[in-house]
Amino acid sequence: MVEHAQELLAGTGWVSEPLRTLALDAQYIDRDVALGYFDELLQSDPDEKQASIEQIADGIDVPSLLVFGQRLSTEERDYILTHLSHAQVDEWDARGHLVHLAEADRFAARLRVFIDRCEPPLPGDLKTVEIDGARLAYRAQGSGEAVVFVHGSISDLTIWGPQLAPVGERYQAIAYSRRYAWPNQDLPSGAKDTMQPHVDDLLAFLRAIDVLPAHLVGNSWGALISLRAAMQEPSAVRSLVLEEPPIVPLILGAPPAPSQLLRSLLRHPLVTLNVLRFGAGTLAAVGRLIKAGDIEGSIMRFARGVLGEQALTQLPEEVRSHMLANASTHLGQFLADGGFEAITEPEITAINTPALVITGAQSPLVLRQLAEFLAALLPNSRRLEVPSASHFMHLENPDAVNAAVLRFFAVVEGHEDRPRTT
Repeated sequence: MVEHAQELLAGTGWVSEPLRTLALDAQYIDRDVALGYFDELLQSDPDEKQASIEQIADGIDVPSLLVFGQRLSTEERDYILTHLSHAQVDEWDARGHLVHLAEADRFAARLRVFIDRCEPPLPGDLKTVEIDGARLAYRAQGSGEAVVFVHGSISDLTIWGPQLAPVGERYQAIAYSRRYAWPNQDLPSGAKDTMQPHVDDLLAFLRAIDVLPAHLVGNSWGALISLRAAMQEPSAVRSLVLEEPPIVPLILGAPPAPSQLLRSLLRHPLVTLNVLRFGAGTLAAVGRLIKAGDIEGSIMRFARGVLGEQALTQLPEEVRSHMLANASTHLGQFLADGGFEAITEPEITAINTPALVITGAQSPLVLRQLAEFLAALLPNSRRLEVPSASHFMHLENPDAVNAAVLRFFAVVEGHEDRPRTT
């Protein structure tokens, strides 16, 4: 298979040498990788050739990546996915036909994520565990008490790269990809992605790899999943580190209810108004882009809303590529109106698990306000603001986050100087 791929790639003049090398280095020997470049071809061919192309497309049952240098209409996108059921469709606006040349670094990063996600094989250092019919991938480093990292939306276990080695010097550091996140199977098209199954998965994951109780470190949606896990099964959670959990249901209800909104406006007017502004601004814009078929644009618009323009611009290209690789969960949460479950103040005040609530000094105001609101309700919590960082503070200022997390664990365990494991 590798020799066949070499022959094909070597004879394809439009594939630049670095990309040929990347594809060949992948050593992807037990599955074909189909790369599609369809611009106006499907629309402009005569009926007979159109039918022939459709027949060929219908027979492709391997993962396929179609990269367009322009926006597709909803009808065009639906047409493609009808005939290529295993395809991922990327639309890179105004990049022209030769997108691999127009944005070579971006294309190489996207191709790497795509090849990695086609299973098998997984990256060599990843393990998997079966949880309720789904295969969840995880990466572990170190030994001792477990610290489990729970990622948020449009991300996966790779978002915790800067944490595993430093935390793994003193603990067993474990980052896993939640259901439907890379490199796990995508959420089926049109399905909703709600939070409770992820809470159940997390608790089942802790039992399956035998790390109960565990310290949980969560970012965004992952922080709220971790919080709900502590509510559901307190004995499973040693402590909580919560990076800006979106406790929107506490403000609006889940599903949103006028009576809950009115109470929140009366009791917590500033944070409630900012939640409404975020919904009318960022989330409404995301919804419009999704309905227009601009999935990449919707992901980047959401990222801009929770990170800010500067932080988004400074993200490494590989992180941005992984955002796009997790598009299915982004769409699923949108279809589920955020995927939130109801939560109440009494439920939060009943959580006695030690908690560290972290915000980024440069995060959007609404996220900092929600985190402050939560910290005030949790009876056994402390707060930390990370300088020079936004919503992905563990990526933007990892040294500060790692040091604070390790200090917090030492306090939880009743000693400040835990010896390092070897």
